[in-house]
Amino acid sequence: MAFDRNIYNVCLKLSETWTLTVQFTEADGTTPIDLTGRVVRVQVREQANSTTTLLDLTEGSGLTVNPATGTVEINTPTTGITSTGKYVWALELGGSENEEPIGGQFTVDQDVVR
Repeated sequence: MAFDRNIYNVCLKLSETWTLTVQFTEADGTTPIDLTGRVVRVQVREQANSTTTLLDLTEGSGLTVNPATGTVEINTPTTGITSTGKYVWALELGGSENEEPIGGQFTVDQDVVR
């Protein structure tokens, strides 16, 4: 199944936990896409072509995947990111084809009130 690429920009404070739930549905917008057999991971990098990752999340390590409902929950501290800046992120669904149906800019700002 080919997914359209959706842009979702993230903006967090340096000390925040990143939480996001994504549900993949059929074109009707309600029928969940079964994620059984798909390997899901999320990466944050300085740039798309960077060789190192700032965050590398997999199922059980920052990600919770419910294949039957087509949902992926991101819930992780951003401890791998130690400085403010603009980065990029993407969620990959691996399988017979690797697809990145969602991603975008990942901005980390300094806490104002300390």
